[in-house]
Amino acid sequence: MTDTQCHPDLQRFWQLLAEGWCAGQPLLTALRSIQKTLPLEPMGRVVGLLADEIEQGHSLSAAMKTHPSVFGKAHICLIEGGELLGIVDRVLLLILEFTWRCSTCGNLQLPGANKNRTGGP
Repeated sequence: MTDTQCHPDLQRFWQLLAEGWCAGQPLLTALRSIQKTLPLEPMGRVVGLLADEIEQGHSLSAAMKTHPSVFGKAHICLIEGGELLGIVDRVLLLILEFTWRCSTCGNLQLPGANKNRTGGP
């Protein structure tokens, strides 16, 4: 990982989640599929934990809040807003767009990631 890029597994997570959601896939189904697609570390395990929390009745944003070393506050707030407004599909596309444009500006995190990255707000 470099100071100007976030981990490709986290970028792939957002891509797969947006694709699944926009294709009408139920959230839990999409998460279980992503869990199988991504390597166990660093993201596959976290996605599995998200899916477990969704099965227990938590919202996606609430599940993401339990993993602050992986999901930045901006993303959690965006997802939560999308849930409240019923526009998670649009929010996922927005997150994906910003991730592709400038991954460090998206405040993306991963366990063990360099906490002193530059290039973001």
